[in-house]
Amino acid sequence: MQFILNMMKYLICIAILTLSISAFGQTDKFVGLYQTKTSRPTGEILEVVLEIKADGTFYCSFYQDQLCYKDDDQGQGKWVIKGEEIWFIANEKSDVNEEFTLNFNGTKARLENDKLVFFYSKMIWPERVPLTRVL
Repeated sequence: MQFILNMMKYLICIAILTLSISAFGQTDKFVGLYQTKTSRPTGEILEVVLEIKADGTFYCSFYQDQLCYKDDDQGQGKWVIKGEEIWFIANEKSDVNEEFTLNFNGTKARLENDKLVFFYSKMIWPERVPLTRVL
């Protein structure tokens, strides 16, 4: 009987270790620095930098300079993996304020050939701007 209990404990430990390793591999797939920068002949500039950190947090800098409009915003929050997607979470009380005005809450993206492609967001710009992994 003791042998069976020890064997069950051993098998449970192996299962937990296997799940932990596979979950870490999924997380590692998204961690990195992503960016895009475009300039048009008319002088318009768009620059986005997104850092996805291993600790489950992210930071985003969004800058655009159009003919009659300039915008320099930042966002922060947490992220989680759901299947092959990364979901961004921003707490409206602590992550969105005067300094961090971009609200990523509910934004979803996936990796496509080393580009982070947003496919859902309440904000307008992410769905039009794929970000290339640089680190």
